[in-house]
Amino acid sequence: MIKRQVGKTYCYDEFITEEEQKILRHWILSIQDKMGHAVSNGYKPEYDILVRRSIGTVRMKSDYNMEPHPLVMEVKKRLMDIENIKYPIIDDQDVGDWFGITDEDAFVEPHTDPTRKELSDYHVRRYNVIVSMPHEGGQPIYDGEVLDVQERGMWMCNASTTLHASVPNVGPKMRINISYGFLVPTELYAN
Repeated sequence: MIKRQVGKTYCYDEFITEEEQKILRHWILSIQDKMGHAVSNGYKPEYDILVRRSIGTVRMKSDYNMEPHPLVMEVKKRLMDIENIKYPIIDDQDVGDWFGITDEDAFVEPHTDPTRKELSDYHVRRYNVIVSMPHEGGQPIYDGEVLDVQERGMWMCNASTTLHASVPNVGPKMRINISYGFLVPTELYAN
């Protein structure tokens, strides 16, 4: 696993193994019927026609009484160890960790992730594991810059303060990712 700078953030290449990639891809595809259609968060309603599906662990537990695959939590522990994530940094309490599928011609629109008023002393930080990428497109865009992040890589996103998105997918291979979410006290949150 190699950590390297990409644009104004960083990534880890080969954060998950090929075997882990297969297991996670199969499991995420198996729950896609429980995923909701991702809407544009109010940025541009025309994006709502894109085929994007997602579900967070908070909704999985409340609506389906379902836990993520054990490997999802193994990878999270690896991430927390390597990034030294511990209190006062806490798990995202609104969405949790989420699983996303972006289909042909779809993309993630430019957005930031706000926190609730009650959590205004925190900002959202997400670590995104790219389980599957289309043959073309699908790369993350962070603060206007396309990031060179490959399948099985993981990249860090200061999601509350930095505009982030993805390049439109080209071809029928889906972009599948896991986004691990944390709330970071504002005084520890650096861009």
